[in-house]
Amino acid sequence: MNYTEYTQSKFNVDISNIVAQVKASYITYDCIAGIKRGGLIPGVVLSHQLGVPFMSFDIEDQDGPRYQGEKTLWVDDILDSGKTMQHVLQMGGDCAVLIWNVNQHIKPRYYGRIIDRKFEPKWINFWWEHPYLMEASKVWV
Repeated sequence: MNYTEYTQSKFNVDISNIVAQVKASYITYDCIAGIKRGGLIPGVVLSHQLGVPFMSFDIEDQDGPRYQGEKTLWVDDILDSGKTMQHVLQMGGDCAVLIWNVNQHIKPRYYGRIIDRKFEPKWINFWWEHPYLMEASKVWV
C-alpha cells in the first residue's frame, strides 16, 4: 500500500499549532469531544493542554455528547471526506483536526496541517496505528 508516515514529531507540531489557534480565538469550550477512534488521542492531548474536560464520542451515538447545548470542540485525526465532521457539526460546536484535506466542503476552525487529496492520495499511517504498537497492545489485553 502507498502511504505516508504521520510521526509523533508531526503530531507534536500540529497539536501546538491547534492549541495556539484556539488560544488566539479567545473562544472558551466546555467540552472537547474526541471522535472515535482517530480523534481520541489528539482530543485527550488537547484536553490536557487547554484545561477543558474530555469525552469520547462514537459516531453511532445519535444522542450527541453529554454536554449537549454547551460549547463543544469536536476533534478528529483527519478531515478527509467531510462526512463524519458534517454529521457531528449538526449538533453544534467547532472542529479541530490534525490534518485538513482541502479537497472537500468543510473547513475546520482549527487544524494542524493541510493536504489536498488530488495531489496527495497516499494513505496516512498515524503513529498510534503503527503495527508494532498493535502487536505490543495485545500484551495489555
